[in-house]
Amino acid sequence: MKSLTSDQIAVLLDVVASGFDLSRYMGDFKKADQDMAATVGKVLKSRGGKTEGGEGTRLDSDQRNIENWNSFFLLIFVIIHISFIRPF
Repeated sequence: MKSLTSDQIAVLLDVVASGFDLSRYMGDFKKADQDMAATVGKVLKSRGGKTEGGEGTRLDSDQRNIENWNSFFLLIFVIIHISFIRPF
């Protein structure tokens, strides 16, 4: 999976999921990973995260949100650190 981009993984999962009723596997998803199961449940309830206008709705898992915030704070830290080393 590390060889694929995030978009390619999303398409792969869409293709695989379209052939199955994923709601049948929610018990297994919950046993494997509660956060993933909650996110899959949100996606299934929103019918793939599509709104009437065709725009996708982001339904990130809690872990993904934490990763995003950590990346954001790291970026802010680097910017602040650089600005003290080399003021504008």
